[in-house]
Amino acid sequence: MILARRALDAWVLAVALFALVGVVRQLTDGHDRMALWIQGGGLPRIVLTVVTAAFGLAVVTRWRHRRGLAAALACLALADAVRLFGLSRAAAGVIPGSPVPESLVLAILLGAWAALPPLPRIRGFAGHAGLAVAVVGMGFVSVLGHLLWIGGTRFDPTRGDAIVVLGARVTDDGRPSGALTDRTVEACRAYAAGDPRRALVLSGGQGDGAPLSEPAAMAKICQERGVPAERLLLDESGVTTEATARAVAEMARERGWTSVLVVSHDYHVARVRWALEREGIVSYTLPCEETHAWGSKPLAVFREVAAFLAYVLF
Repeated sequence: MILARRALDAWVLAVALFALVGVVRQLTDGHDRMALWIQGGGLPRIVLTVVTAAFGLAVVTRWRHRRGLAAALACLALADAVRLFGLSRAAAGVIPGSPVPESLVLAILLGAWAALPPLPRIRGFAGHAGLAVAVVGMGFVSVLGHLLWIGGTRFDPTRGDAIVVLGARVTDDGRPSGALTDRTVEACRAYAAGDPRRALVLSGGQGDGAPLSEPAAMAKICQERGVPAERLLLDESGVTTEATARAVAEMARERGWTSVLVVSHDYHVARVRWALEREGIVSYTLPCEETHAWGSKPLAVFREVAAFLAYVLF
């Protein structure tokens, strides 16, 4: 029981630190990071930002009212959950990654922490070192849960003024990897389901030793599946997620797009969506169906957690 309480304390501290850094970064660059994990049930963003900042400061400084502020934040998260449960998924054109909203989990954990009496303070170097490890671990688990929840969410494939496909490896003999094939095939299915005038943006780079680029390899798959060549836009500059977002934003300004459908693997779409929204592009996610074995996926997921944190916080 004590171990579970310590883990909950570590999780709350991790959330508080994330909240504080998010508020500071929001004030410096104007991008709303609170929306990543809590919407506030329709309240003005300034209210949510103030409550979140007060909660983070109170937890970090161990202010005596920190549990009351945690309860207030739990109420805002619960309002989110109630709003999400009230939405018609069919009308919204979305299949959530989980029947339980992230905000409900947040509300339950924060509410439980607010209701429990505080444990004795940790003392000594070993105790603080253990707490630091626990905070990092709980932060990792929380971000992983967020990525997988977003990654499992499938929007109506007919949404978006264009379809954006993120690249993956091309082998040294010019064959598309299983990951690249799965992403491209999913995008072709989305294209076939919607407006045939939509463009497919094939974004990626060219690996060392590969005889052709990722967009070129994707274009071959698309044309084999009946997508007209004039519907394909090859973005050869998309060597990173951020570069793809910038290129898509430029295309959107030129062509009048207001939203795009994003196709990638489940663990990746959350960061793509965040990158596009930072560029002012509304995005809908469509994780690809995985038909090819990918033994290194756990390592890719681990890297993505670190990349997502670095991108959002720094």
